[in-house]
Amino acid sequence: MPIAQIFISPTALPDFERASARVTREITQALLTHLAPAPETIQVMLAAMLAPPQGCDVLCIVQHRASEARSEPVRDAAAVALHDLLHAVSGCSVRVRLIALAGDDIAAKDTPHTERPAQ
Repeated sequence: MPIAQIFISPTALPDFERASARVTREITQALLTHLAPAPETIQVMLAAMLAPPQGCDVLCIVQHRASEARSEPVRDAAAVALHDLLHAVSGCSVRVRLIALAGDDIAAKDTPHTERPAQ
């Protein structure tokens, strides 16, 4: 269930546009490595901010299901890996937050995989 939302300031956007496929791939790999979710449960989103933020140029929020296996050291290692990847793309300031949610506090529904209709 890890959901990675990455918000990118206008100043960092050109670097992320050039590297978007790599960033998505490497964020996914970092989540797999550190949080060990089922691969099909990962959601990664890159979004452009409309204006410069108050705070860091890049904000990465990862919400995930809490578990004993995702201890503080595991989550800290994931935060460092995500930070280092995002910082390497642009050299801009980066803030990473991992937020563990209790499974009982999560309601979810996904659309089953279907083929897109022909255009």
